[in-house]
Amino acid sequence: MKVTWLRERHGRRVVTMATATPIANSVTEAHVMQRYLRPDLLQAAGVEHFDQWAATFGEAITEIEMAPTGGGNYRLQTRFSRFANVPEMLRMWHVFADVKTGEDLNLPVPSLRPYATRTAV
Repeated sequence: MKVTWLRERHGRRVVTMATATPIANSVTEAHVMQRYLRPDLLQAAGVEHFDQWAATFGEAITEIEMAPTGGGNYRLQTRFSRFANVPEMLRMWHVFADVKTGEDLNLPVPSLRPYATRTAV
């Protein structure tokens, strides 16, 4: 709501965000980041709402799993399994995201000390 309010008053370019883990915990984070930074792209593609976006860029699978109650109770659970239409999603993503990998940045990486085996006392 804050970003929307800022855009209404000052135009589109009102926020800059930085993260080392844009999609760390859930695929929903990809949609959320795009909603924050370029909702106009989502709207133009007709995937403004998460369900539309997930149906376009994701594949779900339904499997039987043990229910949280345990005790031999099972249920059908549908989960996002993988991305679909990845080239199209990345074209949209790269309009607003400047993605850099560790290889791109060529950051120094400390050497690991050789593993020493312990002897039993």
